[in-house]
Amino acid sequence: MLADPVRLAAVRATGLLDGPPRAALDEVVDLARRLLRAPTAGISLVEAHRQFFTSALGFPEPVASTRETPIAWSFCAHVVETGAAFVVDDARLDPRVSDNPAVTGLQVEAYLGVPLRGPTGSTLGALCAIDQRPRCWRAEDEEILRGLAAVASGVLVSAAVAVEALRAAGRDPLTGLPNRAALEGLLRHAGPGTAVLFVDLDGFKAVNDRYGHEAGDRVLQEAARRLAETTGGRGVVARFGGDELVVVAEANEAAARSLGEAMVAVLAEPVELAEDLRVRIGCSVGVASGGGRNGSALLEAADQGVLAAKRAGGGRVVLAEPGAVAAGARRCRTVRGEGRTMVAGEGTTSEERPVLEALLAEGAVVPAYQPIVELDTGRVVGYEALARWPDLGCSPAAAFAVAREAGSLVELDWRCRVAAAEHAVAAGLGRETALFVNVEPAAVGEPPPWAARWMDDMARRLRPVVELTERALLRAPALLLHAVERIRSRGWPIALDDVGADPASLAVLPILRPEVVKLDLNLVRHQPDAAIVRVLAAVMAYAEATGAVVVAEGIETEEDEERARAFGAHLGQGWRFGRPGPLAPPDRPAPRRLGAAVHPVATVASPFDLVKDAELRVAPAHLVLAISRHLEQAALVDTLPPAVLGVFQEARRLAGATADTYRRLGARSPLVVAYGVGMAPDPLPGVRGVALDLDDPLREEWTVAVVGPHYAAALIGRSLGDRGPWASRRFAYTVTHDRDRVLVCARSLLARLGRPLAP
Repeated sequence: MLADPVRLAAVRATGLLDGPPRAALDEVVDLARRLLRAPTAGISLVEAHRQFFTSALGFPEPVASTRETPIAWSFCAHVVETGAAFVVDDARLDPRVSDNPAVTGLQVEAYLGVPLRGPTGSTLGALCAIDQRPRCWRAEDEEILRGLAAVASGVLVSAAVAVEALRAAGRDPLTGLPNRAALEGLLRHAGPGTAVLFVDLDGFKAVNDRYGHEAGDRVLQEAARRLAETTGGRGVVARFGGDELVVVAEANEAAARSLGEAMVAVLAEPVELAEDLRVRIGCSVGVASGGGRNGSALLEAADQGVLAAKRAGGGRVVLAEPGAVAAGARRCRTVRGEGRTMVAGEGTTSEERPVLEALLAEGAVVPAYQPIVELDTGRVVGYEALARWPDLGCSPAAAFAVAREAGSLVELDWRCRVAAAEHAVAAGLGRETALFVNVEPAAVGEPPPWAARWMDDMARRLRPVVELTERALLRAPALLLHAVERIRSRGWPIALDDVGADPASLAVLPILRPEVVKLDLNLVRHQPDAAIVRVLAAVMAYAEATGAVVVAEGIETEEDEERARAFGAHLGQGWRFGRPGPLAPPDRPAPRRLGAAVHPVATVASPFDLVKDAELRVAPAHLVLAISRHLEQAALVDTLPPAVLGVFQEARRLAGATADTYRRLGARSPLVVAYGVGMAPDPLPGVRGVALDLDDPLREEWTVAVVGPHYAAALIGRSLGDRGPWASRRFAYTVTHDRDRVLVCARSLLARLGRPLAP
């Protein structure tokens, strides 16, 4: 219980660890001391290896000054372990604590502690009263302490809410830097002179593992301070997540490289954790500069650069140049350079053959297979097929970038799938073991003639699970929804990959309804913070409601595996269980069925078709507007930003206070869409627009659909055709919180975002 990652994250989410005392908590502790006539009282937050007193009155030194003790000294740990009151009348005679160092070191002879609970219900610590002499605690004493604990718990919840408010406002609570959501907003407005530097701390995990997450937090804070100081007025430093930071600057390639080298130098200096303890971390930096690419493309390129820097040993800068590759560089991806600065994307292959032909040649793809195991038993239940081009020295990301630029993405994707199937069949993989195949959403239509046989083999001889990325829905909703319908029509399960890479994208989970959820590897590799806890809570709720199977990716160590189990993962994947390589089917695969239940998806021409036969209410437009704003406000305060879809009849209705609301929604929600006659493609920052035809049934409808991991609601209405002032025109409407109905409504609207694949 003490080491439960969800509980620990909730403790840190209060923002009170190692912070100054709170007056409200001191008042509670002082009242406890006086009402129970106890010389000592305190409120402790209990971590895995220590307890920290957010308020402590009457304690001797050194606790009075440091306000913490090792966990071995903690009576409060018993409260956390049991989730109940812990009563000790005479510690010297009580076998549970008689050997506790606090008995002699702090003269604790009588103890009464009750749980303090956080916003997630976890036991964060205890409110306790202590006496330096034996005493018989009364039932009334416990009741008094419980009442005061309720007040103290409220303060803890308020503190966590305040931290969350800081995050929602665009700031990372730990470092004070702009957070990932703020970074994405900044990247949406990247100009041609923008450079992105992706910074990954090299030695962070070792510090975290050896000295604990408190030391890790201090390292992150110091790294953030140094980078901000080094950047000066030349750019913005943001925390991307975990130990990854991103700098956005107006700089050409030379200036960005110089800035990256300065960052490598400044982070190579030791970080002082204590008077006699200094650690070294260092960093790797990937740099991508303008060249006409948008902000998200720059970020992706810089990310590839930092991966290359890591592979080369870290402590260096890599210039990522995917544009040069796409324009016809003769080698997909090589990393070479001199000294500390390198270039990703330079080099040549043979002069006789363009790179695209080499990628698409027969036999060029040699898939590697990574096992997926059942965590409870360690038995293999499936393999993920990964595309490789060993003879070309080409990374998958670079290969797909080349194909995307050349308009050959669909063909390359089919080449990879065919190779995965053929090698799997040749190796003897059967239907008893799942084969996870990654699919580009744009490539799920009818196969080219040369690949048609693959479909039959896949259905007859293998058991495929189709992996899609959550980010695909945000980029091309209609395309991906149509793709999912095609895949499910064959009875194949859907796996949603990289869940949690962007916590805001959890809104897509209920829309896509995957049978398998693959947790992003960063969730497993990092100590859980408040953002990770939100992701895990949403995934657990989804799995509980749907029966979906949860897979944890990136498991490398025993600690990773333990964390994955605590996160509720059923299956695991990563180097701990096997690196990608040739396929060797298991002798006895585990019997787990992946995604056995595939439910048909209801479709409607427009949202009002869902409710036209239901009991409807009638109200003038100004009252319907008030209901609409209520749902939109609910979306603004939801902890996990939901998708919001609004039908306005005409673009001019998206104005005034409504426009202000949607501007705020666009800044924090993963997907916000406005529909109306004359609607511009980007009517507001962060808001997508869909222009309706004059004969579209949506033109007469008024719909606001809000879909998130935990919350779903929709206002669905249609005009009664009144004339006169708009505010007095009547609408027949209903408000529904029926999740299935709201999801069908949302899918109906999302299907209009872009063209689906041809059937």
